[in-house]
Amino acid sequence: MKTIISLAMACSAVAATAATISVTGQPTVGADGTVTVTYSLDEPAIVTADFQENGASLGGTNQWSMAGDVFRLVPAGTGTITWNAAKDIPGRQLSSVTVELKAWAESDAPDYLIADLMVGSTCRLRYYPSVDYIPGGIVADEGYRMYYLPFRKIRAKGVTWTMGTSSEKGRTTDGRETAHQVTLNANYYIGVFELTHAQCAACGVSRAGNYNEEYRWRMIPQNRTTWNGYRGTQPPAAPSDSSPFGKIKARTGLLVDFPTEAQWEFAARGGYGEGTWGDGSAILATTSTDANLSKLACYKYNGNAMTSTGLHLPNGYGLYDMHGNIMEMCQDWYRVDITTLNGGGTADGAHYVDDENSAPTARVQRGGYYATNPSGCRASSRASVEPGAYKTESGCRLMTYANLGEEVAPTVTISSSFTLDTRRDDPHAEATTASTVELRSKQTVFSVSFALDMLKQIGTIILFQ
Repeated sequence: MKTIISLAMACSAVAATAATISVTGQPTVGADGTVTVTYSLDEPAIVTADFQENGASLGGTNQWSMAGDVFRLVPAGTGTITWNAAKDIPGRQLSSVTVELKAWAESDAPDYLIADLMVGSTCRLRYYPSVDYIPGGIVADEGYRMYYLPFRKIRAKGVTWTMGTSSEKGRTTDGRETAHQVTLNANYYIGVFELTHAQCAACGVSRAGNYNEEYRWRMIPQNRTTWNGYRGTQPPAAPSDSSPFGKIKARTGLLVDFPTEAQWEFAARGGYGEGTWGDGSAILATTSTDANLSKLACYKYNGNAMTSTGLHLPNGYGLYDMHGNIMEMCQDWYRVDITTLNGGGTADGAHYVDDENSAPTARVQRGGYYATNPSGCRASSRASVEPGAYKTESGCRLMTYANLGEEVAPTVTISSSFTLDTRRDDPHAEATTASTVELRSKQTVFSVSFALDMLKQIGTIILFQ
């Protein structure tokens, strides 16, 4: 069995190395409830941290205030992490707290990658071991659909799976969905959300389609941009610098592209097989309302209009809107029978000239859109779009390899235990820090000055009576 060969992978993979990480001394707890941890690294690594009580994690959402040399690529040497425990877990008394540090090789980085699109950012890429650790919440904080690009790592390397379908409700009978075995040869990151107008605008991409100044339009998918327009070049060349993909690379350092249709389908299935939606629920209907699909997608019988991405439930991989809302373009040229290609090698069109004796004319797009029947929203459903066509219903979801390559387990170290008390006499009182002391000092000076001014005015009034 042959495997998918990715041209982009050749320039992205890096050798795997396991850095050694160790906690330096005992973690300290300040009077304001801030915990400080220092550590040493013998070579660059992505560092993540998890505070635990009696060996059990306190939970990612309870550690959002962590800052410093954490959740990013850290150079060799000494690193420092601070955690405002009094803010994240107020009113707690913990007797046996430890911090677990992990050093990850870039070639096998953590599951979530967040790229910062804002001008002047000092840290473009951050990595998190699970969605719970992403500060503010990946859906609750709308910035992740406007000013950041969140990616989910898809562990597909070496996995043999069934692409297409043999008996699924709503399947086509023209051969385009014929079931066949595919084995991917690389892991990859794919966008948690569809690429939005606001994300493109943050990188200097001109407005397109329905985008306007109204806030509600900012998080809808970037539509009415052609396949050619997104890349500016044809594979195997990298996207041009002036294209949206090129501008995203210039801002973040990430080489982004459309996913191949095999990568797209693997991610859309969410870890489940045929006959199900991406959360594992059964496909119930093909030309009418499907109660299971309605939880996951905007489609013909559930809104029938494009919406902001991220408004429905995610699939098994934590990806939003893989079904419906907008058609998502893929790298591949479209052809009906793909069973001999093992899901890959079609981006430059070579297979089409050889196998069908004609030049390719359309690219693949997947997932259905807001006016599609449930049958067209299935993970195995395939459609096409001319690469130069502007379509209201077409957009994309980004894929990047970042620096993924050889798989290697992260190294782990755990600090000695310490006690932590975040209780305060007045739960509403501020923690006393240098900044609050300075603020209070300024407030006191202002109050005294204000009182003196009032006394002067009263004295003047009495004097002239």
